[in-house]
Amino acid sequence: MDIIKVENLSFVYPAHKEALKDINLVIQRGDFVVVSGANGCGKTTFLKCLNGLLKPTHGKVSFKGQDTLSVKPQELFSKIGYSFQDPNDQLFAATVRQDVAFGPKNLELSPDEVERRVDEALALLNIQPIQAKFIHDLSHGSKQRVALAGILAMQPEVLLLDEPTASLDPQTEDEISIFLRKLNQEKGLTIVMATHEMDLIPEFANRVVILADGVLVREGNLEEIFGCAECLQKGRLRLPIVTQLLESLKQDGVLSYQKLPLTFKEARQLLKEQIKEK
Repeated sequence: MDIIKVENLSFVYPAHKEALKDINLVIQRGDFVVVSGANGCGKTTFLKCLNGLLKPTHGKVSFKGQDTLSVKPQELFSKIGYSFQDPNDQLFAATVRQDVAFGPKNLELSPDEVERRVDEALALLNIQPIQAKFIHDLSHGSKQRVALAGILAMQPEVLLLDEPTASLDPQTEDEISIFLRKLNQEKGLTIVMATHEMDLIPEFANRVVILADGVLVREGNLEEIFGCAECLQKGRLRLPIVTQLLESLKQDGVLSYQKLPLTFKEARQLLKEQIKEK
């Protein structure tokens, strides 16, 4: 079932810079879509057009069959949550709990429902122990968790994420990635994420969209995208490191396979099988 439909979307900034050019895309309920491409390709602009933070110059974006321009901004923002690349851009309350509660309070929910949603979101992100802390005392990783908790407390149907693992240490990056995968696979939340972290994409995405200079180069499943060398080149992207290694061994005649291994798990299984055969 379509949850977001993008039709002939173009966006031009005031300085006449065309950031997006005639994009068409359908996002299904339950998808985990990664939007990728080089810096400046239009990823952030595209995400902001999906939830109405930016209004299309041409074309339209529909949410569950309804043009987003006809939906009240407050309602749209609650249904399509947006996480900025820098959490400091969306955290402004004094304490963690106050910030997580801000969104639900603006939905005019009962006090009991607000508290229930806040408690649930804090538990999801495992940040109950810091709920009384001041925002300015938190690390970047903790701020990222608080920002996500604030969005999830509004119980959106779609989650938009702009480079959610940027500037995180490796352990926090892994934890956030695992959490997002669980949200999508176990709770069925539709996620659209902008990133050019190619090693992470195969771990959770089921579809990938490549942008280059505001143009949609190609969209498809993992095998279609990573199997298209021309598409990666246009997007100034690369294969995951583990895939590059195995491809070089294949070219040297050391390995033989048909399906392109994209994750550490797939690479490990391939190597185990080929070692046994020898």
